[in-house]
Amino acid sequence: MLALWHDSQETRTTDLDHVARSYLHATSNEQITADQTAALPRPLASLLRGLVAEYEGRASLEADCARDADKLEIVPARAAERERLVAPPKRLGRPAIRMP
Repeated sequence: MLALWHDSQETRTTDLDHVARSYLHATSNEQITADQTAALPRPLASLLRGLVAEYEGRASLEADCARDADKLEIVPARAAERERLVAPPKRLGRPAIRMP
């Protein structure tokens, strides 16, 4: 459950990398989660806030594992993005001039 909720704040802030965060006043993930869960029943809100606090504080092996998994999911996404940017453009139709 911790791994599911650790990035829930990105629904409001997008996924800012560490460079972008240095240029912005970032609200803490704990505060965003508190806002997101304010209308939930108190026991559920407390559970979710606790999970985010555990993740942000690296307070357990599960939190470290979720953090590592979050970093690892970037690798295939960046590889696909690089492939898209580096790949030659696809031609539409036949070339107008034939080369011998």
